[in-house]
Amino acid sequence: MLSVKNIYKTALLVITCLLFSGCSDKASEPMPVINVSAGVNIFNNSGFEKGRDPWISLTTSPWGKAFSLSDEFAHQGIYSAKLSLNVLPQTEGKHIFGVVQEVRPSEFPDIISGYYYVKDWQRKAQEQYLQLVIIAIGSDNMPFPSRQIRYLLSGTDKEPIIIANARFVIVDKKDPPLSKWVYFEVKPADDFKNLWGKVPTNFKKLRILFEVRTDGDIFAESKASVYYDDLYLGISQK
Repeated sequence: MLSVKNIYKTALLVITCLLFSGCSDKASEPMPVINVSAGVNIFNNSGFEKGRDPWISLTTSPWGKAFSLSDEFAHQGIYSAKLSLNVLPQTEGKHIFGVVQEVRPSEFPDIISGYYYVKDWQRKAQEQYLQLVIIAIGSDNMPFPSRQIRYLLSGTDKEPIIIANARFVIVDKKDPPLSKWVYFEVKPADDFKNLWGKVPTNFKKLRILFEVRTDGDIFAESKASVYYDDLYLGISQK
C-alpha cells in the first residue's frame, strides 16, 4: 500500500509535469521559427500523404499505442492518422492515444481545423472523449512555462479533469457520430485571450495534440477507432 508520503510525491511529480514541461517525453530543443502568412497551413504533412513524419505520439505514461498511418478511411487522398483505443477494466482510468506535431510559427495561430472519423465507439469508461489540445511552451508573457487550451471535440458535457495550467472549451457534448467525417474548427488566439487574458508571445514552441482518451473508472473493455485527417493550423485573413 502506498504511504501518504509516496502519494504526495507522485502527485507533486504529476503537477510538475503539467505545469513546467507540458508533459513532454523528450528534452526541449530549440526550434526554427516558421514565418507564416494568412491562409498558409503551418502544419507539415497535414493530410498524412507523405508518411508519418513529422507527426509523433508521446511515449510517457499514460500514453498508449502510437498512431498508425491508415488507408482504411481518408477525407482526401489515401491516408489518415488512426488512433486505436483499447482499454481493459481494472486498469488506471487515464489512457491517451494521440497524434502530435510541434511547431514554432512567427505568429500565434488563430485557427485550428480538421476532420475526424469514428468507426467504432464502445464507451465503458467514466469518461471517453475526443480532444484537441494546444500548448504554448516558453511564452515570455505567461507566468508559467506552459499554458494550454483543451478543446473537448466530442463525448463529454463537462471538464473531465482538473489541470492548473489548462482551460477547457466544450465543442460538442454528444458522443461522436459513427462512419462519417466530422469537421471541427476552433479559435485558439481568441480563446487564450478570453480564458487566460492574453495571447502567448515569443513562445519557444507550440505543441498541438489530437486525441482520443479515457478518464475515471473503467467498467468494462472500452474501444474506439478514430481517424484524423486534413488538419490545419494557421492565420486568418485580416
